[in-house]
Amino acid sequence: MLRVDALIDTGATGPGIRRDIAEHLGLRAKGNRRVLTANGFLMADDFLFRVGIVFGDHEDPAFEPDRSQPFILENRIVGFGLETGFPYPLLIGMDVIGAGNLVVCADGTAEFEI
Repeated sequence: MLRVDALIDTGATGPGIRRDIAEHLGLRAKGNRRVLTANGFLMADDFLFRVGIVFGDHEDPAFEPDRSQPFILENRIVGFGLETGFPYPLLIGMDVIGAGNLVVCADGTAEFEI
């Protein structure tokens, strides 16, 4: 298990995991595919992984997640390999977001319910 920040991208259809994170977790590529990104098409490795979501203000030094967290999505995800220079370790796309209800509030808080 590894705790990282993720980019929630409503313009992305699928998830991605940065290659260095996949290596750190010991994930092996399960094949590859052609992926359409904001920068055009590319060939990318596919990785199988699970995602858990921890809610709260992670920048607050006193933050402690609820002991019932993380909320782990039931199904494993097939995500494409993001280049090591991608600014976020994980990209969450609409296939994950669409599994529940994501609410982002004006004060910067968010909730995700299934």
